Parts: sequence; structure tokens; C-alpha cells
Amino acid sequence: MNEESAFIGAIVESPDDDTLRLVFADWLEENGQPERAEFIRIECEQASIRDDGIAPNEWDSPRFWELQKRAEELYKRHAGKWFGELFKAHRGEMNTRRGFPYHVALTARKFIDCGEALFRAAPTIEDVFIGRLGRNMPEFARCPALGHVRQLTFFETPFWTAEAEEFAQSPYLGNLREFKIPYTDTQIGPRGAAALANAKSLRQLQHLNLYNHAIFDEGAEKLLTSKRLATLTSLDLGNNGLTDETALALYEADHLKLTSLDLMYNHLSRRGMMAFADSKHLAGLEYLSLQGNPIEYIGARYLAQEPFLSRLQNLRLGDCELDDEGVAVILGAAWPKLTELYLALNVVGKQSAQALAGNRSLGHVETLSVVRCEIGPTVAKLLGRVSLPSLRDLDAAQNPLGPKGVRGLLAGPLVRFCRHLDIGQSELGDEGAEVVARSSALANVKWLDLGNNRITARGAIALAESRHLEGVQLLDLSDNKIGKKGRDALNRRFGDRVRLDD
Repeated sequence: MNEESAFIGAIVESPDDDTLRLVFADWLEENGQPERAEFIRIECEQASIRDDGIAPNEWDSPRFWELQKRAEELYKRHAGKWFGELFKAHRGEMNTRRGFPYHVALTARKFIDCGEALFRAAPTIEDVFIGRLGRNMPEFARCPALGHVRQLTFFETPFWTAEAEEFAQSPYLGNLREFKIPYTDTQIGPRGAAALANAKSLRQLQHLNLYNHAIFDEGAEKLLTSKRLATLTSLDLGNNGLTDETALALYEADHLKLTSLDLMYNHLSRRGMMAFADSKHLAGLEYLSLQGNPIEYIGARYLAQEPFLSRLQNLRLGDCELDDEGVAVILGAAWPKLTELYLALNVVGKQSAQALAGNRSLGHVETLSVVRCEIGPTVAKLLGRVSLPSLRDLDAAQNPLGPKGVRGLLAGPLVRFCRHLDIGQSELGDEGAEVVARSSALANVKWLDLGNNRITARGAIALAESRHLEGVQLLDLSDNKIGKKGRDALNRRFGDRVRLDD
């Protein structure tokens, strides 16, 4: 084995260690490959900027897009030399990450036929998207190339109970860390879930996504009680017809140490939240979605118990049948690490606004969603007075703000540091648009959404003439009857930075 092969082997063995990649980059530069070294360093830096895997907006990280431009130049010029063997084995979708081939998308048949050649050419591939499964699952499950895959997604292709049972019998799943079948429009049912729970070769699975698979409580209980899946840290069982029985199974599953749990759009109620709050082994959760579950006020009380969920960073409670008192319980609780909070489709009233104003533990919140929360002018004024110094993304769309409400919302410190403000469909009219145009609170806003607000040419011209919107990179005025004069004024001021109806 030559030195370069030894480096690649070490990177495959420790794929999360950037130090190895950067040391290899140094070696490449010393051995006459400065462009390859530069590409690895660039993508490693990019990965540190978008640690969640999502590229930032240009105004949030100009450095990322500066690096992206250079990476694209290097890739276009040298990819054939660097990845030529991979291109021979696979001519379809391929993405690099941190300097090496990382993701491929292909059909099940192609994977069966070329999987081994694919990984010989690019052993750093981790993430595989499979489309067009067809009737290939028996052969796919017996394909030795599966043993190289760390992250596997079946995307927009039928995946039923029989496929789940065949897949679970594969002897080649020992390297799999992530398995997702979220958008198949088919369902594995309780039997499919039970098969996965009993899969003998799933020894290192950390992330499992079974969104919308009709596994019901029976299937969820099999998964939650399986000691074979004790390595799980992330579990998505959204839209599976689950009830409080699943919450009780969670209470019993003290072998699990989850950091991410998604139970959105099920049927968990206050009873389930009582069992959930007693599940002390869930205290390490950093992400929790209960969106679309009728937990109501009492359920909120259980969730807000201290110090339960004190490590939570992202909490999603949209459409949970929370009245003003229930939302106030959430906003008044201690969330020392929370950065994202979603409360859409509940009721935010005076109690909620007062609880938010008095809660210093929410000082790290960067994203707040209060979409369609019945926020009128009085409550908007109270919210506007709240200081959330880390807030960068406020989504308050579909509330009956009106001109008075938006004036109150923008009058205080709430939006002072926001980069993204969405007050679309908020009954603003031209008067509200003029309020927005005069507001100095928008100095830091880069993305302003005013869609569907009954704004005409008058309001559009006011926005076009505003001296406070210099920094706006995207002004969304879609679904407003702006008219030619308003359109012309906006185009002169913002050019392609304004979004209008075609």
C-alpha cells in the first residue's frame, strides 16, 4: 500500500476527523498536488461553516460563497483527474464533502451491478440515495456493497412491508449509521417496523427515519423496546398514527439515549406528556418535535418541568392546541440552551407575551415562529417590547396585525437584530407598508417577506423610497396587486432583489 492509499484508508476509518484530511492536504501539496490540497482545505472550511449541512444565505456568510466559487473552479478544472475512476463507475449524481466524494444517487439496479466498483473508486462515499427500487430488494439486500454504506435513503420509490422484511434480513448492514425512508408514499406497517427492530446486522444504527409509515403503536413499541437498536440517537416517527401508548413505551425504553426525537402529527395527548416527562433517560434531547399533537395546556405543563429537557436546542410545538395560557407555560419555562422555538398555529396572547418578556433563559433563541397565532395589535405591541438579543429569524406571518400591529411589533427591540422577518398575510395594506418603510428597526433585515398583504402601488412606492431597507437582499411582495407604477419603482430600487408575481 502506497502512502496516498494509506491516507485514504485512515480517512475512511475515521470519516469525521478533519485533522486527517488536512494532514493529507499538506502531504498532497508537498508532493506536487497543490490544487487537490486546496480543494480539501476549502471544503473542510465550508463544512465548519455549515455544520448542519445547509448552505448559509450569502448575506450570512460571504466567506462560504467565496470559498464555493473557488471550489467550483477547482472541481471543473481537475475533477476528471481526481475522480476519473469514479466517473467511469457512476455517471449520475455525485457530491463531494470535505474534499472527497461523499454522496451518490442511483437506482437499486445500478447499485447492485456497480456498487463494488463504486466503492473501490471512491471508498470515502458515505451517503447513498436509492431511487426506482422496483422488485430488486431481495437482490439489493444480498449485495455486499451495502457493507460500505453509512447513510442510506430510499427516496420517492415504493417501499412496503415485504421490502422492509427483506432489507432487515441483509447481513451487510453493520456499517449503517443512518437509515431513512421518509418520502416513499408507501408504508411498511407494524410488521415492517418489527422486522427492522429485529434486524441482526443493524449493530451501529444511530439515525432512523420512518416518517409516514403507518407503524402505529404496535410497530413503535417493537422499535423502542429493541435492544438491537440501543445505539439510536435520532428517531423520526412522525405521522404514524401513534397514541399515548407510544409515550408509555418511551418511558420504558431507558436503554435509549436519544438526542433527537420527532413525533410530529400523531395523537399524543396530556396523558402521554405525563409519561414523557417522567422519562428521565430523555433528558439529553437536543431536538424535539411534537408538532400536530393535541397536548394542550396540561401537556405543556409536563414538558416545562424543570430541569427536564434542559439541554433542548430546538423545540417544535406548532399546532398543539395550546391556548394563551399553554403557550405562556412554555415561554415562561427555563430553556437555557434553546436556539429554535416553533409555536405556530397555537394562541399567543397577553400572558404569552408577558411570559416571554420575563424569561431571561431565552436569550439564546435565534429562530422564533409564531405563524397564525391570532396575534393582534395589542399583543404585537407587547411582543415588540421583548428583548431577544440573539433573535435572527422571526416568522410572524398570517396574524391579524394590521397597520397598528406592525407598528407595535417594530417599535421595540424585538426585531432589532433580525436577518429574516416574515410578516406576510398580516392585513397590512398600504398603511402597514408605509409603517414598514419608515421603521429604522429593519436596519439589519436581509430577507423581508410582505407577501399577500393587499399592498398596492402606494405601499410599493413607499417601500421603494425607504431609507431603512438598504441592506435588504430579498424583498418578497408576491400576491400583492402592485400595479405597473409600483413594480417599476421596486425594480429601479431593488432590481432582482425583489420578488413579485410574474
